[in-house]
Amino acid sequence: LAFGPVFATPTKHDYTPVGLRDIRAANRLAPCPLIVIGGIDLTTVPRVIEAGAERVAVVRALFDTDDPFAASLAVRELIDYLI
Repeated sequence: LAFGPVFATPTKHDYTPVGLRDIRAANRLAPCPLIVIGGIDLTTVPRVIEAGAERVAVVRALFDTDDPFAASLAVRELIDYLI
C-alpha cells in the first residue's frame, strides 16, 4: 500500500503532497505494509523515517543519477543508520 506523495515530485506533478504528519497513523491503520513514496531522497529520507515510515520507495533519486547503484547504496546505508 503506497502513502504519498509526501513531498512534491515531478513524477506526480498533478498530486498535492500529503506531507509527513499522518505517516504513523497510516501505518497503524494499513491492513498491509505501508510504503511511503514521493520526493524521497538522501535529504528527505531522515525526516520520513523520523515521521514513522517503516518502508520507503526511492525512485527518481536513484535513476536521475550517473550511478544508480552507488546512489541506492547511499540511501540504504542512511536508512540502516537511522533505523
